[in-house]
Amino acid sequence: MMRRRQVLAVLALLAALPSTVFFLAPLHPQTASQGGRHSTSLTVYQAGVAYVVQGLSPRFSQGVATLTLPGSAILETLRFEGVNVSSIRVRGARTGLLMKGDELTVRTESAMYRGIYEETLNGFLALRIGNTSVLIDTRSIVAIEVGRLVQAPSGNVTVELVAKGVDGVKDLNASYLARGITWSPSHFLQLGTAELESWAAVQSSGEWSNVTLTLVSGEPHIAFIGPVTLDRFGGAPVELARVSFSLGEYHAYRFTEPVTLEAGGRTVLPLLSGTVRVSEEYFWAGGPVAWYANVTNALSEPLATGVINFYSGREWVGSDSLSYTPSGGSSRLTVGNARDVVVSEKTIKIEHLTDVDRVTLQVTASNYKTETINLTLQRWIPYQATLVSADPAPAQEGQTLTWRITLSPGGIRAITYTYQMPAPKPV
Repeated sequence: MMRRRQVLAVLALLAALPSTVFFLAPLHPQTASQGGRHSTSLTVYQAGVAYVVQGLSPRFSQGVATLTLPGSAILETLRFEGVNVSSIRVRGARTGLLMKGDELTVRTESAMYRGIYEETLNGFLALRIGNTSVLIDTRSIVAIEVGRLVQAPSGNVTVELVAKGVDGVKDLNASYLARGITWSPSHFLQLGTAELESWAAVQSSGEWSNVTLTLVSGEPHIAFIGPVTLDRFGGAPVELARVSFSLGEYHAYRFTEPVTLEAGGRTVLPLLSGTVRVSEEYFWAGGPVAWYANVTNALSEPLATGVINFYSGREWVGSDSLSYTPSGGSSRLTVGNARDVVVSEKTIKIEHLTDVDRVTLQVTASNYKTETINLTLQRWIPYQATLVSADPAPAQEGQTLTWRITLSPGGIRAITYTYQMPAPKPV
């Protein structure tokens, strides 16, 4: 019962989504329809779901009006403003809150599962993990996190509104969540000048014409509280998975000019540009030396999660996944491997003393590049070991040793360190 009350409370928050999410400009659903002029506001998240506010002017006859909505609409989230609706009836295929093929992470009270959603039946959620289907008791599910949603059904659904005592044409707003619309950013960073360009690719399974488009940086969390019975739409009760979105502080990019999204198409739009701060770093912890770019976001807006491509002059030199980076925040990104920086390690002494074994190692770093570099070296000593000496002294955190050195062109640097650990006792 407590969970049911919590779900109802969260659904109430969901209904207030447009005024709760942090936008560049406030989104007020009631302004979607003004004096017979209609507009559609589309707020797109990165998980394949969008929030739609659509202005409509249906004609009521004896308190009943018929509307047509896209088949991608998740009708369990449908609400209207402008008239007092007493009942809603839906005809045609309905898009589920969860659909077969969705990529999910399901968290229970004791475990976590990642796989493809199949169905919810008789109190169990079926998840395909590899070639195996796993049945998860819905009573034990704490949350479901959506990776990607499958494409929404095409076509339309018919919605019948009943508003007692209403006749004639009425302006109203319909708001709902819709599947099958997603976006992803691509960032382009010029390492030499630290100039950054970001573009947004928006993909939709259906057509949306002349919409006010807002792209939200972030993927909403979806919580799951077992199947419940709904009879709001009339006819036989339908067993559905109840979901809710946690309302975090998302950032959104809104386009001031109307945008048209073609069904099955991909629209690429400029997102932001400017100069960030970049410092290049080389890192070695065994194996090849990694080439990092430490990027500090000096722009007034955050950088959305997406792929970032690196350029040196006109040449592409690598790419990495950029996590959400707020204004003023920093991200450490891998450009590639540095073949002209070589690091090796060798054991130069092993001493078997009375109660301890003492090991001395040497790390040698060589810079074959034509410019000075900053190099971070990292090693680990066994969990029972104690550091005896090191030249130069490292920064130590637990059993991790870290050195940060500068190497001039053609420079070579050797680091020696010794640790000891209890000697094995004879049997």
